[in-house]
Amino acid sequence: MPTDLTATDSAAVATAMAEAYRLERKENARLQAELEESRAELRICKAELADSNRNVGQLIDERDHLTDLLDRFAWAVAPEDVIGEHSSMNCPWQNAIDLVTPMAVVDQLREELTRLRKENDDLSVGLGIPREPVIA
Repeated sequence: MPTDLTATDSAAVATAMAEAYRLERKENARLQAELEESRAELRICKAELADSNRNVGQLIDERDHLTDLLDRFAWAVAPEDVIGEHSSMNCPWQNAIDLVTPMAVVDQLREELTRLRKENDDLSVGLGIPREPVIA
């Protein structure tokens, strides 16, 4: 079997090698660009992760602060033996809220008190009973 290359064969091999080299350089350039794009995306992701970590830390701090405030509110409304401890079956915050009279009810009670005072004053005047006005 002959192994000698003819000039045509040599030229074909050189052309094939040059084409393979060109394709390899083109693929390397594409991969390099893809790598740079991935690195840029990674930098963005790292920055977003750092922001997220800061935000999570801030949320945890806010949660802890609000938990402390709600505990202090609940204990100001009633002692722990009345509102209970935190558990899966008990929420002392809700128990404290339930113990506080809603403002709408307070307003209704004040209106009723004013009406009753006026009625009492009217009755006192009608019966001739001197009465000093009650200061609310």
